[in-house]
Amino acid sequence: QRQMCIRDRKHYDEAIELCRNAQMGDGLRLMFARYLARAYASAGRYDRAIGLLRELLQQLAVLSRDPRFVYERLQIETLIVTWLAEAKRYDEAERFLLKRLQQSQRADLKGQYRRMLAGVYQQANRLVQAEQQLRLLYKEDPTDPGINNDLGYTWADAGRNLDQAERMIRLAVGQRP
Repeated sequence: QRQMCIRDRKHYDEAIELCRNAQMGDGLRLMFARYLARAYASAGRYDRAIGLLRELLQQLAVLSRDPRFVYERLQIETLIVTWLAEAKRYDEAERFLLKRLQQSQRADLKGQYRRMLAGVYQQANRLVQAEQQLRLLYKEDPTDPGINNDLGYTWADAGRNLDQAERMIRLAVGQRP
């Protein structure tokens, strides 16, 4: 809590030092490592934040077959992609996600990776690739409000498929106002 308050007041170095001290003696615990990574990212030190999270992923690789850690791993991967995109390292984010897509055996994780990949493509203004990913997601689950929203607005912004885009956006708003 204290670290988050310090970070919110933009005292990044103090937040970083607090997290470093909190993890001393216990090794790299997940909670404090993520707080430390967030403090680095808040300070714009993306290389340090991403590097720390990549170390966490290596530590979790041993535990990855344990279902309790699948969600933890996805959260860490999401932060890595988010910060790569914030740092405008879109190609690196794309490679990271494509590798995860290729390695994953779980349909639910593949869907999450595709969503993130579509977001990276949109941020990189690679709208054709974003639309391709969104179409794949839509084909798998045409009732998902998030997919309908994203694909509908992609088409509406491009001035294409406007009737279908409107239906999709209305469906999304109806399910998640």
